[in-house]
Amino acid sequence: MKNRAIIFLKFTKYRMHFLLFMAIIFVISCDEILDIFPPDIELLSPTEEILTADTVAFLVDATDNNGIDRVAFTLLDPVDGKEVKKTIYSPPFQLELFDVQTWSQIELEVKAYDEVGNFGLFEKILLIQSTVENASIAITEPNGNETWVTGDTETIRWVSIDVPGNVVIDLYKGNSFLERIVTDTKNDGAYNWDIPDYLASGTNYKVRIYWISNSAIDDFSDDYFTLESPLAEECFINLSVTSPDDCIENTNYFYFTWAGGCIATDLWWGTTSGNITNHVELAGTGSAELSLYGFGPGKTYYLQLGSNGTLSNVISGTTSTTDCSSGGTLGADCDDPHYCSDCGGCESNCCPNYCSGNYYYYNRSCSNGFCVGATSDYCPNGCDDNGCL
Repeated sequence: MKNRAIIFLKFTKYRMHFLLFMAIIFVISCDEILDIFPPDIELLSPTEEILTADTVAFLVDATDNNGIDRVAFTLLDPVDGKEVKKTIYSPPFQLELFDVQTWSQIELEVKAYDEVGNFGLFEKILLIQSTVENASIAITEPNGNETWVTGDTETIRWVSIDVPGNVVIDLYKGNSFLERIVTDTKNDGAYNWDIPDYLASGTNYKVRIYWISNSAIDDFSDDYFTLESPLAEECFINLSVTSPDDCIENTNYFYFTWAGGCIATDLWWGTTSGNITNHVELAGTGSAELSLYGFGPGKTYYLQLGSNGTLSNVISGTTSTTDCSSGGTLGADCDDPHYCSDCGGCESNCCPNYCSGNYYYYNRSCSNGFCVGATSDYCPNGCDDNGCL
């Protein structure tokens, strides 16, 4: 019985030693068994975004707690289809590429594998100097004077040279950025734009398109285009304007006609497309007969009517060929509140006060044949040539 106890104790002792030995072996190999973390990759060269040399060395540093088994390089030109692949099994992890300037763009992919099969991934797009120098984008639509309706779908079109990859499209109002139309779209020359119905009607919109890889490669619409609400199409149907070939009260007179039942409350006008900033409040009528100043005979004008925030299309034409600033003693027009080309004939009594819409203008002087420097008062109850009512 005593011998059996001694044998059992010895067996137990050896079994504990064996278990301790196996535990040590397990701990030693545990890092490899439980390794789920991929290697880290750092691109050491090239450091520039645009490659200017014809030979470039792609060098990476790869690290892992269990060591690096291999590093695989893939270089792809998405435009020309060129591809270079190479796997390196020991440092330095470097691939040298020749004739770089014949590439359009390089999509670099690097995979680093550790001893147990985990891999880290590094990706980067590199531009080529010869491609960037020749790259260009040119917008063809909208490129000026188009009229598009909010809520509709219109196609933005462009052409490009040496611009691989994607582009960004922005919307501008005047010279100010308004919003991004699309953040990242294929450079295929066309994008179908669902025009938001919340955009305000206006005549001074432009789009900008630029290369997503280099924003310096871009283009703006050459001129402004118009956005209008669907209501405008129904509001000012067959809108037209004429400038009669005569003068009424020595001003350029304009006659507006339209269908659709809108009541015109505003008029914007100017002498340059995209710069229709002069504004006149209207009494609110289904037709309009207005006198406008500052054009002169045979001048091009651009006009747009409004109805409580809804804008008509832009219309243009040419003023009458009659010089509406002539008349008066010695050829002077002493009563014209806008023209004073022969002010001496009125003994300097030119540029009288006057009322237009709800504004009363006074304290003006003659300069280069025009009355300038007016002070104005807003008259909520209307006015006449003597002041507010």
